[in-house]
Amino acid sequence: MQMSQMHYLPLAPGFFAILVGIFFIVLVLRSVRYAYESLGVSSNAAIFLLFATLIGSIFNIPIAELPPERVASDQVIRFLRDALYRTRR
Repeated sequence: MQMSQMHYLPLAPGFFAILVGIFFIVLVLRSVRYAYESLGVSSNAAIFLLFATLIGSIFNIPIAELPPERVASDQVIRFLRDALYRTRR
C-alpha cells in the first residue's frame, strides 16, 4: 500500500473519544431542550422535571399485585418459539 493511500486519524484516539462523547452529550441535551420547548415548558421547569424524574426513578411504588405464574421446571423446552407459543394459548 502506498503512503498516499493510507488514511489515519489526525487526533489521538483518547482525545477523539472525548470529542465524540461531548458531541453526543450536546446532541442529547439540545434534542431534550427542543422537546421541552415544543411542549411550552420553560428551561427551569424542564430541569426540575428531569431531576424529579431522576430522583423518582429511585423509588419503586407498587401499584398492583399480579398473581404468581405457573413455573414449568420439569419440562424440557427445546426451542424458544415452542415455549412462547405454549404461553400464548
